[in-house]
Amino acid sequence: MAQQESLKYFTIADGLPSNHIYKCVQDKRGFLWIATENGLSRFDGQRFKNFTVSDGLPDNEILDIFLDSAERLWIIPFSKTLAFLDTKTNKIISNSKGMRGLPEIETRNGLLGNIIDDKRLAFYGNDAVKIIEGNKIVYGYQTPDDRVYYVKKGKAGEIILSPHAVVYLQNGKLINKGPSLLGTYKYGITVNKVIEKKDMVFIFRGDSVMIQLKHLDEKLLPDTKTKKYPFRVWNIAVLNNYIGATGRDGIIYLLNPETLEIERTIETNENVKDITEDKEGNFWVSTDSRGLLKITKPLIYTIPVPLQDKNITALGVDPTGILAGNNSANLIKIKANHFEEYVLVPNREKYNNIIVKKIFKYKGSDCIVSLNGLHLGEKGVFKKLIDTKGFKDAVFINDSTLLLGAYNYLYRYNFNSGRLDTLVKKRITAVALSTSGDFYYGSNDGLYKLRNGKPEYFGTKNNLLSNNVTTLLSTGDNLIWVGTASDTLLALNNDSIILKLSIKNNFKGSICKTLAAKSNGQIWIGTERSLGRIDYVLQNGRINYNCTYFDKSDGLSNGQVNQIVFFRDTVFAATNEGINKLSANSKPIIRDIAVYITRIFVNNKDVDVNDSYVLEPQENNIQIEFSGVDLTEIKHQFQYKINNSEWQNIFDNTLSLSSLAYGSYTIALRTLKRNNQPSLQFATVKIKIKTPLLYSPVIWLIGIVLITAFIFWLINRRKLLKQKNIFQQQLALEQQRNKITADLHDDIGASLSSLQLNSAVAGQLINRDVKQARQVLDKIEAQAKNIADRIGDIIWSMKPGKDEFMTISSRIKNFANDILSATNINYSIQIDKQADTAIKDIGCRKNIVLITKEALNNAVKYSKAGFIAIDLKIENQSIKLSICDDGVGFTANGITGNGLANMKRRTEELNGVFSLKTQENAGTVISCVIPL
Repeated sequence: MAQQESLKYFTIADGLPSNHIYKCVQDKRGFLWIATENGLSRFDGQRFKNFTVSDGLPDNEILDIFLDSAERLWIIPFSKTLAFLDTKTNKIISNSKGMRGLPEIETRNGLLGNIIDDKRLAFYGNDAVKIIEGNKIVYGYQTPDDRVYYVKKGKAGEIILSPHAVVYLQNGKLINKGPSLLGTYKYGITVNKVIEKKDMVFIFRGDSVMIQLKHLDEKLLPDTKTKKYPFRVWNIAVLNNYIGATGRDGIIYLLNPETLEIERTIETNENVKDITEDKEGNFWVSTDSRGLLKITKPLIYTIPVPLQDKNITALGVDPTGILAGNNSANLIKIKANHFEEYVLVPNREKYNNIIVKKIFKYKGSDCIVSLNGLHLGEKGVFKKLIDTKGFKDAVFINDSTLLLGAYNYLYRYNFNSGRLDTLVKKRITAVALSTSGDFYYGSNDGLYKLRNGKPEYFGTKNNLLSNNVTTLLSTGDNLIWVGTASDTLLALNNDSIILKLSIKNNFKGSICKTLAAKSNGQIWIGTERSLGRIDYVLQNGRINYNCTYFDKSDGLSNGQVNQIVFFRDTVFAATNEGINKLSANSKPIIRDIAVYITRIFVNNKDVDVNDSYVLEPQENNIQIEFSGVDLTEIKHQFQYKINNSEWQNIFDNTLSLSSLAYGSYTIALRTLKRNNQPSLQFATVKIKIKTPLLYSPVIWLIGIVLITAFIFWLINRRKLLKQKNIFQQQLALEQQRNKITADLHDDIGASLSSLQLNSAVAGQLINRDVKQARQVLDKIEAQAKNIADRIGDIIWSMKPGKDEFMTISSRIKNFANDILSATNINYSIQIDKQADTAIKDIGCRKNIVLITKEALNNAVKYSKAGFIAIDLKIENQSIKLSICDDGVGFTANGITGNGLANMKRRTEELNGVFSLKTQENAGTVISCVIPL
């Protein structure tokens, strides 16, 4: 290569539908669209989204694609009909799927097409041209027996390039015609491709001749430049600053558009079908069998290492070149493009693992520290100074003394005397020498310091210093940097922690593998996934810092960084896959990453991608697929928030929201840039889920009105019922008064009249017939007593109360005792306890008492009974009264008095049923059933 390029292949293993690529283009949003022999694919830098006939493609084999000004991706398949894809909605429009609005242009005759201007497109086969504007064919033009190679915009209309002529059209009509500019008909040479760049037309012929046409619209014979190349070209493409020519020899030629000279070449060793340049200046190469090839000019240069084991574990760099050691006791000296390979331990088959850990210069010789021992030599000839000790790390104490950390001991070695002193018995993982001369060493249980020959353990002072130490670094500003295997980098000043830094939050990776200092204020860190730099300022015991990192997207070899060394202003990194170098002042490109919503599902149904949605209450399960477009392949952290909530991390490119409540939601999506700062470009979608009818404010208002009306109705009804009850009570009271008045008038009044009459008779007889007068007076006494009893019954019936003497049971028992106690008749009284509380009506109480009293009086007078039973009970919401005697009975037809008639009348007044059972010499049963 003329200059180093980084090559990265994408194949079906990465998600492509095929390794046979015809073409790729980049849309305005940054997505890469790839035409393959097995479908169409979209690439965002992380994922391939594939489209096939099941998604609407007319055919899976896509020969050509291009974008118009409306960001429609036009698709020319191998056969069947033309189609296009709306890159914003990802919907494919194809007449083969029965969709309207697309002109039916068959591709059987080798359809080609190109953009004419912002409004028009041209599609052409062997003998016809069709001009499209929007979704409609504006006009067609026949070119009998002549193939069309390109259609260009002219001042008046369109210009058609064909083997025989240049045709000038206006509104589909011929207005001029010039001679052929292709030179193919005369010589029988084919045209491979015609492209347009900066108002120049470039024609590449099959005989490796490029024709440049200028001012094609100004004169029939435009300015022409011709260039023949010493290679066969398959295709040409428009790049940002070049014309890219590709061929079967695996070389991409970058041509100057003005001079047609070759300015650069890129070797790929592939059959290249097409090349595209993205917005960042990277080349994307379509190959016929190896997939999609990305070519970049990286920030980081990779130094070729011709070793079988490219796991470089140690580096030494000086003016004489690079000396590198690997995982297998191999050393390689690199000077420009010259390589010399050495073997540190010739009989290394005796050893299982010989890892070179450090490379120093000592008095012009190479000092090699490895698990196998300490070696000193030059030009590949080494002397073993110390036998196998399992050395892990080393640092010079002075110009002749080396501090060595090993599997089980901390050593000090003097080159002058050859003496090896054991300082500490401990498993050592890292060593450092402070500016004050103290020895710091790390182990799997934390950090130690050796001062005046005595070890001091830091883990008991601070738990952070009890973790496995992987590397140590001392800087000239009196700082000790401690890298651990637990995602932490610490900085100590005067043995106190003044900085705790999370590795994974500032770099890629979580384990600090190596540290190196370029100068005070700048250190470099290697992790299992990145090379990082920390620029810092130490002031008043505090550190202000800024972190940046480089990874494989910048050209870093994939794998962990094992060691970092500096030479002048260049950083060298030993990695698991070779050696990298870059300028110490390099800065990675930190891009603002745009996020786009690519697909939305509502209740698992795929819907068109829009800015907002209004959904029914049951459509409340939402799934959003999105992409952060960054073709540098950096894996981004996505975040989302709903309305004004906090941003939350998402660990995939899909956001699922289930059972959303009704309401309005604004969902925002963004990425974090490689410096962990949020991108300013984010995607939003607004979703409104309709309020269920049950929870609608209108329904609630109607409900409140109805409930309020119902409450008012209940209140009014209650008032009406209360008024009605009061009225009925007053009516009943009035009826009772009238009844009492009638009783008093009819019964008591008649009795009083009789009493008055008898009194007058007695007054007349008192002087004439004393005996008869006495009889009248006895009758008056009986009448007075009867009147008193009747008045008492009326008064009692009107004054029911809780007093036991006012209850109906007490009343019946009292007068039964009064009536029957003067006779020889035995009796029993059975009254239900409920009767006292259940029988509240005044008339009912009075009539029951009077019926019972009337029945008892009749029994005493006429029955000649020896036993009378009174039974009053409440059953089935009815009052059942029964008076039985065992007297002589009687014949019902022979009744002449008013007693039975009165009892029946009183029962019927209460809507009851009166019955009489009697027989001569068999007693009498009087029964009344009265509803409550």
